[in-house]
Amino acid sequence: TSMKEVQDTQQEMVARQAEWNLGDALALSGSQQRFFRIPRSLVSLNATTAQHNSQTFETQFRQFIGWFPTLCLRFEPTDTGVKQRWVPHQEVPVEFMYRDSAKMKQLTSTSEFYKPFDLFDGPLIRVLVITDASDEQRATVVVHVQHSLLDAYSAGVIEKRLRAYLNGDTTPFATTTTYFDFVKWQEAFISSELGMQKRAFWKEFLKEDVHNSAEKQIPLEVDGFVEQRALLTSNALQGLQTNAESHQVPISAMLFANYLKLLERFKMKEQSVCGVMVDGREQQIPGLDTDGLLGVIDNLLPLPMRILESGADDNEASIQSVYSTYLEARMHQQIPYTVIRSDVKKEFGLDLDACMAGQFNFQVRPYANTDSNTEEEVTFGAVEHHLMPGIHLNCIAYSNALDIRLLYKESVYKEMEYKPDLKDFLKHLIPSNETLKKQATPA
Repeated sequence: TSMKEVQDTQQEMVARQAEWNLGDALALSGSQQRFFRIPRSLVSLNATTAQHNSQTFETQFRQFIGWFPTLCLRFEPTDTGVKQRWVPHQEVPVEFMYRDSAKMKQLTSTSEFYKPFDLFDGPLIRVLVITDASDEQRATVVVHVQHSLLDAYSAGVIEKRLRAYLNGDTTPFATTTTYFDFVKWQEAFISSELGMQKRAFWKEFLKEDVHNSAEKQIPLEVDGFVEQRALLTSNALQGLQTNAESHQVPISAMLFANYLKLLERFKMKEQSVCGVMVDGREQQIPGLDTDGLLGVIDNLLPLPMRILESGADDNEASIQSVYSTYLEARMHQQIPYTVIRSDVKKEFGLDLDACMAGQFNFQVRPYANTDSNTEEEVTFGAVEHHLMPGIHLNCIAYSNALDIRLLYKESVYKEMEYKPDLKDFLKHLIPSNETLKKQATPA
């Protein structure tokens, strides 16, 4: 595919929807601003190829990103904030790194590949090519993209297309909707009559909780986070599913309710809210195909931790209370977290970030996890991370496994008698075989 064909495709798919042109600029969406505040925040893509050509790879990769306007953006500071400008794929700053697999040490969170992004003057895309000395055509390609350009869903779509592209499928990717269309819609909606009603909901929803929170500035980037990981397969996964069905809620609700109990045990006194990630693509937006929309659409919904109080002594009532409150919040998800945070600051004089005890994230991947070991029901591992403060629970549901990761800053809890423990967390979620039999037997 020639550069001209790529650029023509890039221009065509935007013109079909809203007549956007190369060089056009818009303010950041509220959804993007949440990640723009964290220069280290990123999404990661990876692909392997048996057709690697070191002489043409960089040109080939630039042609690929030309199919995705959301990857061809430059951030520019202005007197009123930050703008993003759509630029030709040849002008997108990309940092390429090359390593030999035999000589390369394990990537760590302190390596050059993980350094914070320079959002205005540096590349927003980094590409690490790991080659095989015994076969120069075999390579693993790891791509880090600053999170302000892509959410997890978009990264999954582009990663799948990248794997096909690097192995010979050069069919151009096309979509009927561009991210600029979403940015314009969100900007108008936030100040519309319906948007103002939904903003009022969040202020009312949170007023009791932010009043009970101490005001303090917290760092958005901290080191020393530890991750505990569990990969649930076979009987363990079935046990969790059966337990959720017995409470008539999805697995995500079971995990979230028990996560709130964990936070309640370990939270600091000023923390009264937890964040819940939502994908956002179930929204019905007139004129926009949200299913095919690539960019940053997801949102962080701040939910009061007091929702556990209703029926706290009754596990089933507690789970139902949490689930119904979560569904209510989802009805108002069109307002991005950065706008909710700004409104709370103006109304109550408090920073919502400082009230956060942690974040819950549940993603669904409609394919199998090839890392899962079907001979073991639960496997554990641990690595270090760089994250925002708090205790985080990240879950990815595959067709054959559930990947659960508990993350926290170890130094915060080192003086406590107990520390957050994923094994203990799962004991309350995965019933014993004896309990499962009782649940399966009609009363």
